[in-house]
Amino acid sequence: MFKKLICLVTIAVCLLPIVALAQNYDASKVYFDEIPWRDIVFKAGDKFTGGSRISVELYYADAEGNVIERANSTVKSVVIDGEKVSEWRLVETGGAVIQLGNMIYQGAFGYTLKPSYAVADDEGYFSLMENTYRLYSENAIDKKVKFTGTVIGKEADCLLLSIAEEKIVAIKVETPFETDDRLQCKGTITEYVEYQETLIPLITCDQAELRLYEPLQKGDKGEEVIEMKERLRELGYFRAGAELSDSYNDTCAERVQLFQKNNGLPATGTADVETLTLLYSDQAKAN
Repeated sequence: MFKKLICLVTIAVCLLPIVALAQNYDASKVYFDEIPWRDIVFKAGDKFTGGSRISVELYYADAEGNVIERANSTVKSVVIDGEKVSEWRLVETGGAVIQLGNMIYQGAFGYTLKPSYAVADDEGYFSLMENTYRLYSENAIDKKVKFTGTVIGKEADCLLLSIAEEKIVAIKVETPFETDDRLQCKGTITEYVEYQETLIPLITCDQAELRLYEPLQKGDKGEEVIEMKERLRELGYFRAGAELSDSYNDTCAERVQLFQKNNGLPATGTADVETLTLLYSDQAKAN
């Protein structure tokens, strides 16, 4: 009996981090705009709740708004174009309610979710990254985008930037930058120009500045970590198609350490400025 109790306690403790990460959202309050759902990034495991007389159906759409799947009130991961999407933005609410006075007697809600990367930020900019490049590689004139890229050359009056392997954009910017400079940009796609027998987006920049590297280490989270992992994947340190979280975890540290070994750097597993500078350069050695 005592051993069983220990096992149950152990399982409960192991599940605590998972439970803690999941959030519950009142479906009725979402429907009546009583919570700021436009600012929320919903993650797999989150739930829309509301009682036995409230039903919720979730519609999972791709970046263009085409519904891919539909399911119940628990947010889940969905594979879209070969990539597993686990973070979503709510873009549309619908449904009907029957009220008795101020109380909801019955409600049926339908909420449409889109990948978080396919929803603009507060300024109207969409994220142009490796896994979203195809969305803006054609028919996206006047779309506002934000992105980070490395200068690989100049053509006419434009700079050429590499977002990832074989994913190139051209930018118009007043400030002169040099090859291998890492830039953080915001701008608008104004036309498409030919580069190596293919059309690439030409972006007129509202803002372009040198991206200064901040060291990354285990425990860090955010877009910088994802960007670093995408570059490591491009170089073969993560398998092709691997799902990349925004967490600098043990696996990430191992991949960074391997990159450092292959490139003659101290194999610390910490992405210092020297490591990041080499990682994003043309001199980085693949695995």
